[in-house]
Amino acid sequence: MIWVIANKAEEDGSFPTYKYYKQAFQEGEIDIYLATPQDNFAFLHRGDIAIVRTRDQRINERLRVAKMAYGFATTGESSKVDWLTHDKEAIKVVLAQNDILFPRTVELSDVMRGRNYFVKPRYGENSIGVDPYSICTNQEQVHAKCQLLWGNGIEPMIEEYIDGDEVTTSVFWESEEVHIAMYSALIRPNEECGLHTKRTKEHFSFTPERYVSSRLNDVIRKTFHAVGATHLLRIDSRIVNGVPYIIDVNMIPGLAPDGYLSKCMEVNDVPYLNAIRMMVGTAT
Repeated sequence: MIWVIANKAEEDGSFPTYKYYKQAFQEGEIDIYLATPQDNFAFLHRGDIAIVRTRDQRINERLRVAKMAYGFATTGESSKVDWLTHDKEAIKVVLAQNDILFPRTVELSDVMRGRNYFVKPRYGENSIGVDPYSICTNQEQVHAKCQLLWGNGIEPMIEEYIDGDEVTTSVFWESEEVHIAMYSALIRPNEECGLHTKRTKEHFSFTPERYVSSRLNDVIRKTFHAVGATHLLRIDSRIVNGVPYIIDVNMIPGLAPDGYLSKCMEVNDVPYLNAIRMMVGTAT
């Protein structure tokens, strides 16, 4: 049995993506379980598959303990991967250790007029807190954006702004073949001044185009292994004169049929339902 493990605080079971999950498998082969941090997952048995769709670290830790006890397969990553893909500052240490390029973090006191900066949440996903005012050119703008994030209970981080083409790469671990499969797409937002914001993702307002680069593949492969991933990631990068800079690593990318991962797969000739099956296939 395949169980989609969601968080009651994040999903109420009516999220439309789940009907597509069910289309990808036979009737009665897949179901949804809304978990809490108190669950012991004793209903899962050897031979079952748990598809992790929650960022709640307490639930994920309980699921890791249950996997050791009951022997089911899961797409859940280690606590290290969970942490590194959540903390956008911590992951930079690992990227630096592996000679992977990324935007440099800047302190507010070091912001210089005439240079471009990007202010975003240190933690979180789905581009929450990112809007056209995230790109700043002076200390006053940076401070104002930081204040706005702080006012919404979000810890900000300031980066040098890397101006280039944004590419998203879906990465699947294929255990039977013992390698990773990578599918990349150039993603152009159709609104919000060309930025990837919460709005562009919610409205699916972007145009994907297949992107093929052996140089990017090398960097993506290094990033996947550097963070210790063993299942599925979606890795975002900006390309400047052919050189990739890693800007975000997503452990639980959105799987809506019009979302970034799905459209990335589509332009690489992988049908949506096949992508769902591929995700399930990464479970170990």
